[in-house]
Amino acid sequence: RGLGDVYKRQVVDMGGGTTDFTLLDLGEVGGNGALTEQAVLANHGIRLGGVNFDKSISLSKVMPTLGYRSKLKGDSGLITPNWVYQMLSTWSEINFLYAPKHRSDLKWVIRNGAEIEQMERLEHVLHEQVGHEICHNVELAKINLSIEDSHQIDLTYVDRDLKIPMQAAELPDVLATDLSSFKTSIMETLNLADVKLSQVGMICLTGGSTNLLPVQTLIKDLFPAAKMIEQDKFSSVCRGLTIDAEGRFA
Repeated sequence: RGLGDVYKRQVVDMGGGTTDFTLLDLGEVGGNGALTEQAVLANHGIRLGGVNFDKSISLSKVMPTLGYRSKLKGDSGLITPNWVYQMLSTWSEINFLYAPKHRSDLKWVIRNGAEIEQMERLEHVLHEQVGHEICHNVELAKINLSIEDSHQIDLTYVDRDLKIPMQAAELPDVLATDLSSFKTSIMETLNLADVKLSQVGMICLTGGSTNLLPVQTLIKDLFPAAKMIEQDKFSSVCRGLTIDAEGRFA
């Protein structure tokens, strides 16, 4: 509402775990300002959001300090099991890692890891069950790096002097796989409607994860001529439902 005469608009809603794309042609809006079926050119979505960014940051910056991809003892050339760190960097799986069925396997990893200091840290994290606290600190780093050039991930509750520096300039590389999926989905949305990048005149961003600078930079690079607006980052869905209800039931 009230955003001028730019007709084709790409709405990007990126939240904690999913991203939804809607391509609109507001030249097809009804006389009362309500969207018609013709106005919605395409809908698309992927399971990508803030928790995926958190996991990528954790695996890149934090998990190596706990032994991720470090060598096991001996001459086998083997490294620590990937599954341990995948679970430890995923909010929804951390509690499962503490379950009794994993204890003997985790003890084996800690006992056979060649990097003693890192294995001691891993043991502390598991014993004290601070996996979710690590995830929270990683999320804070992600948020702060959207407004600051650098940030330290404070893990002094794991090891007295453990603070991991991170630069905002690192984020595009750290999140490269996630950003590639995001870009692919934007292109898929346009293809569904047979619309070219140059035909989109406005990008509407909503959802907290669109605050991330690499996300905004990618969108600006794809749509250099489009106007980008940010409205109701955390309440757009509720506001939209309220406006729709007003039109239907008032």
